[in-house]
Amino acid sequence: MFEKLPGLQVVVTALAFGGLGIAAALATESAVAVGAVETLRRHVFIDTMWPEASILRASVDLLGADRVLAGSDWPIVDNGSVPHALLKAMQQAGLSDEEQRAIASGNSRSLLRLDE
Repeated sequence: MFEKLPGLQVVVTALAFGGLGIAAALATESAVAVGAVETLRRHVFIDTMWPEASILRASVDLLGADRVLAGSDWPIVDNGSVPHALLKAMQQAGLSDEEQRAIASGNSRSLLRLDE
């Protein structure tokens, strides 16, 4: 599908992380098309849903910091300050200031073309 629609961008939630991880783990196996992970890195974004350091770190390691979006829609309860929790999780994940800015807002702005 990505070959047919080269401009297609897909956002998946952290719930889909298992499938992405499996695709990456099998990237060297013949069952997965050559270049599958590189294709994912061009077309797929991960929405973290709620700031959790381990999910942030794994998402960045899998697709790159420029493909991770800070989400806040799960759980659907008041867990306190999202900006505070996001900053704490990004710091715990060992993300650079540049990666933190990208994840906190830059990637979403880019995806939605808000700066054009």
